[in-house]
Amino acid sequence: MNVGTVLITIRASKENYEMKNMTVIAKIEKAEGKLAFNETLIYPNSTSFTVSGNVGILSVESSNTDVATVSISENTVTVKSIGAGSATITIESAESIGYNAEKVTYTVTVEDNTFKEESGVGYYADTDGDGTPDGIIFEDFKKGGSGSWAGQSYSVSSSTSLKDYYISQKNYEGTFGTRDVLSSIGSGNGRFYVMALNDYRSYTYKYTECRDIRLKEWHVPTKNEFAAFGNELNITTSNYSEYGLKGLYWSSTTYNQGSRGYAVSFSSCTISAESNNAIPGYVRLCRIF
Repeated sequence: MNVGTVLITIRASKENYEMKNMTVIAKIEKAEGKLAFNETLIYPNSTSFTVSGNVGILSVESSNTDVATVSISENTVTVKSIGAGSATITIESAESIGYNAEKVTYTVTVEDNTFKEESGVGYYADTDGDGTPDGIIFEDFKKGGSGSWAGQSYSVSSSTSLKDYYISQKNYEGTFGTRDVLSSIGSGNGRFYVMALNDYRSYTYKYTECRDIRLKEWHVPTKNEFAAFGNELNITTSNYSEYGLKGLYWSSTTYNQGSRGYAVSFSSCTISAESNNAIPGYVRLCRIF
C-alpha cells in the first residue's frame, strides 16, 4: 500500500439490523529506511560487505580517495585500499515508495604493510597467495650475497626490477619458528629464493629418479642452493630435525657430467658426490618467488 491517504469503506450488518456503511480516511506514513551489512575482509587490496534491508537505490562515497575508493555492484560494496590513513565510507539508500532515505557510514583504516626491510631472509613465504605459508626465504636478490656451508661455496648476484611484497601474516608459528609471512604484489622479477616447508613426498628416491622433478615453479635445489639454505638459515647437525628436515637429500647437481649426483647430508653437514646413486635420499623443492 502506497504512502498517502486512502478512503476505506466498512460495511457492517447484523440480523434484524439495518446495514450500515462507514467511511474512514486512513493516513499511511513512510516507514524508516534501514541498512545493515556483513563485512568480509579481502586483504590486502579491498574489503567487501553486503548491504541488506534496503529498499531504495544504493549509492556509495569515500571521504578520502587517497586512502580508499569505493564501488558497488548490486548489494555488494567494495572498498579498495589506496594509501595509509582513514576514510569514511558513506552508503545511502535513496527514498522510495513507502520508505525514507537512509544513510549509514563505515570507517575504514588502511595500514601500510609493505615490506621495506633490506633482507627477507628468514621470513615465511606464501608463494601462491592462498593464505598458507609454503616456504622459508633463504636468499634475497635485492642484496645478493655469498658464503659457504658444508665446504660448498655459493654466490648469489643482486637483481633489479623486483616485485613488491607485503606482510600478509604476523607471527606465524611454523617449523622454522615464529616469523612474519610475505606475499607478493604486482609484477616484476622474483626477489627471493624459497625452500619448501615440507618434503616433496614422504618416501625416498634414487638420484636418477628425482633429479629432474619439477612442480610448476618448484624444482630440486642445486648443491649451491642447498649450501645457501644451510648457511643463511644456520642449519646445523644439532638443529636440522627441529626444522622438519631429514638426514639426507638429493640435489639436482650432476657430478662431472655423469650419472652420479651430489647428496646433501644435514645429519653430518656434508655435500658430496655419491658413487652409489641408489642411496635413499629425500626430496625437498625450492623456487624463486
